[in-house]
Amino acid sequence: MIDIHSHCLPALDDGAKNVSESIDMLTDSYNQGVEKCVCTPHASIHRNDDILRHIDKRNKSIELLKQGIADKNILIPELHYGFEVFIDNDISVYSDIEKMCIDDTKCMLVELSYTKYNEYYPEWLYSLSVKGITPILAHVERYQYFDRLFEELDGFKVIYQINASTLMTSQGKKLLNKLYQSGSTVVGGSDMHNMLFRRSKIAKAYKKVEKIDSEIAQDIFYNNAKRILGI
Repeated sequence: MIDIHSHCLPALDDGAKNVSESIDMLTDSYNQGVEKCVCTPHASIHRNDDILRHIDKRNKSIELLKQGIADKNILIPELHYGFEVFIDNDISVYSDIEKMCIDDTKCMLVELSYTKYNEYYPEWLYSLSVKGITPILAHVERYQYFDRLFEELDGFKVIYQINASTLMTSQGKKLLNKLYQSGSTVVGGSDMHNMLFRRSKIAKAYKKVEKIDSEIAQDIFYNNAKRILGI
C-alpha cells in the first residue's frame, strides 16, 4: 500500500511530537503493509516567503528523523515528501508554489475549511490546475458543504482523498461509491498524527474496502497513489 497523507515528521505540526513517536508511527505503518508513505505536514501560505520557511522547517525535521533512525535496525516505509496546504487565498499567485507539491510531481495535497464554504474555492483550485498542478483534496468527508463543492468542481482535474478511518464506516462507503460512480479519482490515506487516538488504520480500511471490491481497494490504496508519485 501507499499512504498519501500522514503527519509523521517529528516536532513539526500537530503530528509526531518527537523522533521516537515518528519511528513508532512509521514502524506500525510498515507492519500494516505500507510500502511508501508521503509525509504531509500542515502549511499555510500568505506570501512567497512562507513557502521557503515551510520547506526549511520540514527539511530540518527530516534530518532529525534520519539521524534518529540511522543507528537503528528497523524497517519503515520509503518516505516521500509534500505538504497539506490550507487554502484560504489564491495560492497559485506565489512564484514558488510548485515547491509545495509532493516530491517533484505536479500533485499537491490541499485542505479547505471544514465548515465554511468559500465561493472562491472552485476558482482557486482551477487556478492551480492552470499552472499544471493537480489538487488532491484532503479528507473530503470532513467538508460539510462537500456536495455543493463536488458539483462545482465537475469537469475539473481534482483527486479526492478519503481517510482510512472514514472508509471503515457507512458514511465512507457511500462517499466512495458516489465518487466512483462519477468517475472521479480517489485515494486513501491514513492522516495519522500519533500512536493514540489518531494512529494509522490503513490496513483495516483496505480489508473493509477489499470485501466490497478488491479492484477498488487496489486502486485507492496503491494504483492511484502510484500514479500521483509518478512511479
